[in-house]
Amino acid sequence: MVENTQKRLNKKVESQGSVVTKLTQTQEQVLFLLTQEYLTPKRVSIRRQTSVSAVYKTIEKLKEKGILNKHLEKVEKKRTTFGVKLHLIRLHAEEYNIKILYKDQRYKKLLEKNTTMTIDGNTIRLYGNSMEVYSGQSFYGDTSQKAESIAIKYWNRFFSKLEGKLKLIIIKEGYFNISRVNAHYAETNNELAEECNRKADKIRIYAKEDGKLWFTIDNSFNLNEAETMHPKTAKRDMEDVIRPFFNDVRENPVLISDILKLIKEQAFQNKETASGLNAIVRLMKPEEVKRDKAQKKIPEYIG
Repeated sequence: MVENTQKRLNKKVESQGSVVTKLTQTQEQVLFLLTQEYLTPKRVSIRRQTSVSAVYKTIEKLKEKGILNKHLEKVEKKRTTFGVKLHLIRLHAEEYNIKILYKDQRYKKLLEKNTTMTIDGNTIRLYGNSMEVYSGQSFYGDTSQKAESIAIKYWNRFFSKLEGKLKLIIIKEGYFNISRVNAHYAETNNELAEECNRKADKIRIYAKEDGKLWFTIDNSFNLNEAETMHPKTAKRDMEDVIRPFFNDVRENPVLISDILKLIKEQAFQNKETASGLNAIVRLMKPEEVKRDKAQKKIPEYIG
């Protein structure tokens, strides 16, 4: 079953024009269990009925082939055939604030020894009745929602593992004590980002409403990313502003060097234009959805 599923995943990537590094059956299975089911090397060995050392040898081979990074995350290959590049969304830099529902003396003793730890590449900061989790993971999807769906599956498993390791309860039906307070969404292989990175140009746009960084050009992992990162609107900004704008440019080609000029011109000429032009205006001045100040804001939760 694992083998068939992995073959389907490889076939999907090949159909989109990506170059897929050839893997052995063992490597495919280990890769799938690590990156799709988020098992630890020890649990992989149990599932495959082999030794932990054998799993680590396979992991080293996957790292040598550039398939896995040091955090045991799958590295997205951007070398493509026929000049095709995938504009995937990379969800990363997530931050969670968690209220602890139950703890005992063992947690208190742990606090006396250590208040910061790293598990599965994620940084956890411990407090008396709460904790903060800073993600070291990246999740990829064709859309922001697909990337987020993969992330939710991972975090549910991770938080369950965290409960067992720290001997406490943070997940309970009916409780909304796990709040995501930050997340970045980046479109990979973005043409503007590629041009800016080639010329060493910097683009940083701040939201007028609160002065927080709203959009930037990044080159993490050499992926040439156009990234939204406002704590409250990053996901919506990517789906409603950035993606529509660049998809419109791809369908109606414009010189990359003219994009910033167009943004400035359209911001003055017409703030209510449709389709791509409206997206350009919003790129310069993102509009916050007006909410009743008396209404309680409900953050995004996982629990």
